[in-house]
Amino acid sequence: MNTIQINPGEPTQDWLEIVWNQVKSLEFGSVEIVIHNARIVQLDKTERLRFEKNGAVTGRDSRPTT
Repeated sequence: MNTIQINPGEPTQDWLEIVWNQVKSLEFGSVEIVIHNARIVQLDKTERLRFEKNGAVTGRDSRPTT
């Protein structure tokens, strides 16, 4: 799991862009937003690898590189 600390004083657009970048970097997984005193203070990103019935692994890091 990757954790990103967000400066509570950052403008809304900055944290919105950070959240979006974390979401679009995932094929499988989740992004958790941690809030303290009505402010976003942390993001946790968890990536998943999927194992297919034929044994193949799918996910961002398992794609063949070209």
